Amino acid sequence: MCRVTASILALALLAAACGGGSGGGESEGPNFRSASLVVGQPDFFSRQSDHGMSSVGPWGFGNVADVAVDDSFTLVADWSHSRILGYVGTIQANDPLADFVIGQDDLTSSDPGLDNDRLHDPRGVALDGGRVFVADTKNSRVLIWNQVPQLGACLLYT
Repeated sequence: MCRVTASILALALLAAACGGGSGGGESEGPNFRSASLVVGQPDFFSRQSDHGMSSVGPWGFGNVADVAVDDSFTLVADWSHSRILGYVGTIQANDPLADFVIGQDDLTSSDPGLDNDRLHDPRGVALDGGRVFVADTKNSRVLIWNQVPQLGACLLYT
């Protein structure tokens, strides 16, 4: 299990997903490599919420808070949309669409809620042995799923 904070999302998550960033990034110094991939933006030089779109969707984030990665899934806490976006496997290409969402009925909703399948301002996410842990900040709780909830509490995007 690899847990990465949002402050190093663009570099660490994406470099880790590509085998540590050794995939052709230009050297910036003796101990620094450029990120190999970007998620949530069309390129490395954009920084608009929701991928610059006027609505919420599988293409971008409102505000990223945390990232969790294992061999099966990549999960990104999008706190301003009260959701966790999920990607099957590790990220292998620039700007992928999310495969599923946790905390909302679908990938285009962003309503905060208080139930066992809803989130309000999630600021942390972790994976451990297939279990998912989410710090649901505004609801003052941690939610735990015994497996990544691709069905039921969230909707698989196809």
